[in-house]
Amino acid sequence: FFEQEMLVLASPGLSSPRGGAVSCVARLRSPKPLAQYEDPGPEHLRTVDGFLGETAETLRTVFDERFEEPRQAHPMRFCWDYWHVPSQYTLHRTQAASYFDEDAFAALTDALTAFGQRELGCRAISPPWLSFYVDGCEQRLHADVPQGPFAFVLSLTR
Repeated sequence: FFEQEMLVLASPGLSSPRGGAVSCVARLRSPKPLAQYEDPGPEHLRTVDGFLGETAETLRTVFDERFEEPRQAHPMRFCWDYWHVPSQYTLHRTQAASYFDEDAFAALTDALTAFGQRELGCRAISPPWLSFYVDGCEQRLHADVPQGPFAFVLSLTR
């Protein structure tokens, strides 16, 4: 039996801002040997319902208003880049910072940054992109290594 045991959890492939592997150290008081505990395994996917609350509705409304009148031409209808990388991506994308107004964009990035710091141990986020998919579009399994170890999808679909 262990009265006090040091448990070290490491995630290979993740790096800290100063380099090296990311690890988490915790003290475990246990009346039974560690070998008797079940390992839940890595968490590859996390779903958070209602993540942005009303802010999500605000962001979706901006998108809907920009496409409300199909015959109306304005710059925000033409800011979408058709992005196709064979065997990885086929989608339409734009920079969220230039699509949403300053307050809506700040609410989005503040929420993402706070979640990353609180739940994932991240210091900051890379600039978010906004994308939409029509028939034939896809994102296949891939790694965006320069952007960091985590990725997110925030669905504004109604």
